[in-house]
Amino acid sequence: MVRGHRRQRRVGGGPVSSDRTALLIIRAWIEPGSAEPLRAQVRLIADVSEGGAGGERTVNLTRTDAVCATVREWLDDLLKAVGPMG
Repeated sequence: MVRGHRRQRRVGGGPVSSDRTALLIIRAWIEPGSAEPLRAQVRLIADVSEGGAGGERTVNLTRTDAVCATVREWLDDLLKAVGPMG
């Protein structure tokens, strides 16, 4: 990366900054016979870019709304880290 220039690559038709890239992986399965059969393991990594901080956490959940809330919180945190755009 050239100092003072942001490296970008195109994904889905638009430029994507590679300065900070976060990663979220959801592994979900059904636990037969359980009162709450959904099982979801959500792995959240704050920054996987080269030289990134890479803070990681894993949560295990059993409710759809909890999985959705975790994803929403992760996206909100990613947006807050970038700051105002434009």
